[in-house]
Amino acid sequence: MKFAIQVHPNHNWQVSQHHARKLCDELLLSGHELVAVFFYGSCSNIAEINNRHDWIDWDASIAPLLVCSTLTQQMNINHDTNSVFDVTGMARWMQLLEQADQLVTIP
Repeated sequence: MKFAIQVHPNHNWQVSQHHARKLCDELLLSGHELVAVFFYGSCSNIAEINNRHDWIDWDASIAPLLVCSTLTQQMNINHDTNSVFDVTGMARWMQLLEQADQLVTIP
């Protein structure tokens, strides 16, 4: 099965991104595919330079790690252009979402 993961935390984005990474690893180990992981809301902070997160060793060829470009601008996030995260618009997320069999939202 192909999954798309949206990380849209209500409170603590650090915990949400950690849960998302664990879920992605478990899905891959179970033989599923990932089409993309999209960080939204306060989780857009994950793209900030020097922020700690669980995705440093992520292989982008497995699935892209997308961060909402509008929110990074609104929140004045200084994006690390050398990171594993791709700051992009909603259109790319929607295109990838269409390829998924199931969407999982991590609060």
